[in-house]
Amino acid sequence: MGAGFRPRALIEGGIMAKAKSLANVTFGATGEVFEKGKTYDVPDALIKKYPEYFKKMETATSNKKAKTKVNK
Repeated sequence: MGAGFRPRALIEGGIMAKAKSLANVTFGATGEVFEKGKTYDVPDALIKKYPEYFKKMETATSNKKAKTKVNK
């Protein structure tokens, strides 16, 4: 299984987000492995379910929205 392996059960109906792994973890049910310090595309539901394992990364779009000012 490669680092890009995405079990169908994890991605069906879920929104993917960039997240940094905070620990080395293997999910036994799927066999998916995440290494500490690496960034992965992770289903949003998984990030919410296991906040001790993942830190959601900010995207360029969300950074831009926060810094944009309206010119009047």
